Amino acid sequence: MEAVKGRLLTSTSTDFLVGCRLRELASLPFGALVKAPWLTDAPETGDLYGLVAWVRVPESSMARQMAVQPAPTPGMVQDQQSTAEPAEVRVLVVGYRQGRRVHHLLSPYPPRPLAELTLCAPSEVVAFTQEGRLGYLRHILRATDLPMPELLAAHLRQAHEAHVHHGNPDWVHAAVQRVIHLLRDDPPTLLWVLDALSDALPEALAAVKP
Repeated sequence: MEAVKGRLLTSTSTDFLVGCRLRELASLPFGALVKAPWLTDAPETGDLYGLVAWVRVPESSMARQMAVQPAPTPGMVQDQQSTAEPAEVRVLVVGYRQGRRVHHLLSPYPPRPLAELTLCAPSEVVAFTQEGRLGYLRHILRATDLPMPELLAAHLRQAHEAHVHHGNPDWVHAAVQRVIHLLRDDPPTLLWVLDALSDALPEALAAVKP
């Protein structure tokens, strides 16, 4: 059974906000592929897929008190991590699943109210990212209100690890080539993206010629 990492707070067509306990953030790394069930009366089940794109840890009176302590005790830290005040995780929508078919488009339906957010397993990361012509990458490249180069680099590194584990180490080369193609008319952005990728995937990027 998949572990629930948080629940939906608000959503738009392109992203949604999830509340979760602080301790769950350790298993929701920046750039990770996650999913949440959608809201529809259709007979087919479906999920929205997205990337962990932004995290906000709320301020609390306990944290303020701990910040001025010479050395907070382990018990104080554990109490803060167990606080009911949720951290906020913004998820950038990059596609959806309808029945057994994956689409790299925005979902026709929003997430369910209080939808459960779960982390995608490596096999599901592979299944989603190898679909079609890697069209989901354009959703990341359009996210100009986010640290897009770092988000893309973090995601591709994690997806590359999943593909390597499943015997497809060359996937990342196709992904980088697709990024280069999509940014071919925007050289400044392409340079920023390649710079981030060179830090995240130096060996993989060395085999790609823009």
